[in-house]
Amino acid sequence: MIFIGSSNILTIQCLTIYAIVLIRKAGLHLSNTLQNCKIKVLQYQKEQVPPESEKGQQIAKEFWGMIMEFTDGDMSMLPQLMDVGTVEDPNGQWQKNKWM
Repeated sequence: MIFIGSSNILTIQCLTIYAIVLIRKAGLHLSNTLQNCKIKVLQYQKEQVPPESEKGQQIAKEFWGMIMEFTDGDMSMLPQLMDVGTVEDPNGQWQKNKWM
């Protein structure tokens, strides 16, 4: 049997809280990066900036960097990431409620 004293429990709780804070910060960073990429892409589309241009290639590089940071370079995660955007919604209910 392993005995965990109150100081060990407190240490575990502190480490857990610290881990949660780090995860939230990382998630916020990735969310902000994605939002910035989306804004730039929409602006570039409006300006009719070609994807092969310097601006187009730079935004692609930023987006890919975000993906690599999120997956920690694990390319096997890409199919799962692509599935995240797929929503099964045969009646279109999700699309209707998405903007409410």
